[in-house]
Amino acid sequence: MKQVSNSQESILVSACLLGVNCRYDGKNAYNKQVAARLRNKNIIFACPEQLGGLTTPRSRNIIVGDRVINENGSDVTDNFIRGAKEFIKIARMFRVKKLILKSRSPACGKRGIVTKLLPKKFKVEYKK
Repeated sequence: MKQVSNSQESILVSACLLGVNCRYDGKNAYNKQVAARLRNKNIIFACPEQLGGLTTPRSRNIIVGDRVINENGSDVTDNFIRGAKEFIKIARMFRVKKLILKSRSPACGKRGIVTKLLPKKFKVEYKK
């Protein structure tokens, strides 16, 4: 096994893209290309929705204006904000400069809460 250099930059990745079953439906969004590209890289992975206290599985959530509402009509915005802040805190803690996020996610997508709270200094790539 090749040892990864500690001087190499860390990349923060949406956990579902790496095969962690953390999506709302209890499944993952494994992306073979992302996983292959990140082999032998310093990666950190996490799920902002779980960091915000939401369970897996959970109700589907959508962004409505500046709020996040689940399919049962409950407002879960505070969970999403808490999770996004923790996700960004991890990025800062490990001096991450690049993030790979799950597109079309209410947490990680281009219109997601993480993206809305993320400082401009981070380079972000969105993947399906």
